[in-house]
Formats: sequence, C-alpha cells, structure tokens
Amino acid sequence: MSYGRYEFHDDDVNSHKYWEIKPLGNGQAEVRWGRVGSQGQSQVVGEGEALKRAGEKLRKGYEMVDAYSSSKKSAPPTMTVKSVKAKKEPRKKRAAAEDYDLDAVLATL
Repeated sequence: MSYGRYEFHDDDVNSHKYWEIKPLGNGQAEVRWGRVGSQGQSQVVGEGEALKRAGEKLRKGYEMVDAYSSSKKSAPPTMTVKSVKAKKEPRKKRAAAEDYDLDAVLATL
C-alpha cells in the first residue's frame, strides 16, 4: 500500500468510485473519496490509519491508478485513468427436464 489514487469501476451496477491519500508531511494524511468526476469528501487522519485503509480498498477491488511519493509535502495533480473491467459472462440456463426429448435420448443409448 502506498500514497496515491485508487479507483473502483463496475459497469454492471454503474459504480465508479475513487479513494486517495495524500501525505501532509506532519505524520498525517488527507483521505479523499467519492464518485469519479466529483470533488468528493475529505478527512485528515494519521498516516498509519490512511495506509491501513488503502489496504482495505485494495482487498475490496480498488486499483491504484496514480502513485504519490511519501516524501513530498503535497501530492501532484491527479490523473484519472479508467480501468477496464472484463464483462461477466451471463450464466447459462440449465436445461429443464421438459427441454429433453426422451425418445431421442433413449435412441442414443
């Protein structure tokens, strides 16, 4: 986990969220989150707490799209890079008993 911008995209449910942490240089970090394209909300937390939350976001499926150096007082402007998520294949319908022609099945035996 590191400082930077993380994004989560799921087109199936129209979910496009970001979460980012920027070091403030005094043992604290600014955490900002919201829908991609919005200003979102922010909170100042300790660096340890911010990095812990970054790990939680990665486990939830967020991907890092821009990394920041922890030695800088402020982070560079953010870039938005959309991740491409593979479309889920629709489930195949199971054949019901009435879908089979019993005579045709028995003829193959």
